[in-house]
Amino acid sequence: MDTFWRNFAFGTSLLLALAAVTSCAQAEPLELQVHMGKRMPLANSAILLTPTNALLIDAQFQATDARELVAALEATKRELTAILLTHGHPDHVWGVVEVKKRYPDAVIYARPAIKQEIELEFRARLLRWSEVYRDEVPSALPEIEPLEGDVFPFEGHRLEVIDLEPAETIHATAFYVPELKAYIAGDQAYHKFHA
Repeated sequence: MDTFWRNFAFGTSLLLALAAVTSCAQAEPLELQVHMGKRMPLANSAILLTPTNALLIDAQFQATDARELVAALEATKRELTAILLTHGHPDHVWGVVEVKKRYPDAVIYARPAIKQEIELEFRARLLRWSEVYRDEVPSALPEIEPLEGDVFPFEGHRLEVIDLEPAETIHATAFYVPELKAYIAGDQAYHKFHA
């Protein structure tokens, strides 16, 4: 009987291992698109796509650029499920207002320190920028959820969450997508300059 249970345990372990390998192998294909804003300050957004869903990293600044980002998302014919923010500067964050109008169920995430920075600095930044950009900037921001852990799962894929050292801003995050060998840096590297 002891041999029976050893063989049973081995067989069960083998089936579980095969199931894990199969589920990894069956993860939907992943594609990366980059959307570039056209108005100053120029901002980039990254869009990760599976055949059914989309994930957005950074959401532009001015409403016009954010609406063009929404059009690019709509053109993919995928449902946006999550928005990740690399840091708290308005040119990466404020476009979430336009994105959420079209995709109200998409959840916005940022590291807790970044979330706090966005919430604390929003009114002061709005006072500074509203006279310059008028209707291009939001009057309020939607709720942001804290981004915890070292990995963000997306449709069976892994995004590694990398906390950056203070440089262009005190708190910032980058994301690495191992299977695409893609590093989404936010403003860690921009205009051929490494902060």
